[in-house]
Amino acid sequence: MNFQAKKYFYLYALPLIWMLTSIVSYFHPGDEYALYGTSCIAGTWIDYCCDLPNIHSLLCPLLISTTGTVVMLIPSLMLYKLKTPKKLWLILYIFFAMFFLLSALISYPSLKKALSKNGSYTAYIAGALNMGLYVSIILSIIITGIKRSYSLLIKKKK
Repeated sequence: MNFQAKKYFYLYALPLIWMLTSIVSYFHPGDEYALYGTSCIAGTWIDYCCDLPNIHSLLCPLLISTTGTVVMLIPSLMLYKLKTPKKLWLILYIFFAMFFLLSALISYPSLKKALSKNGSYTAYIAGALNMGLYVSIILSIIITGIKRSYSLLIKKKK
């Protein structure tokens, strides 16, 4: 990875992760598109503002993916501006993606029941990846913001 790619990691990686995961989630949506709708909230909110085409039309996930990708640029820009450590974000992302995946699966008495409800492991994984992305971004911003504020406070006291 060259210097510029590392520098702008958050600005291209997070929206790209979200977009790809939302596309996979559309094709493995869970029961009545529930996992898709909730895990892709960064893009599905547009349905409340304008009349989206039928969910079975490919135009619908295209609009949702485009909207969500643009929306994901905002927190990505915040992570970039705060110079959030990539390691912090990655650890949080892996932890919360696994947390959401395991939480969803163990909420059923058996894996067979979980799969009969939402169709496939892919539905659970895609949903967990986007939900983990939201939480990891929010916590990374909060943790880095607190750390930066604390550092500024210490410098002022000196």
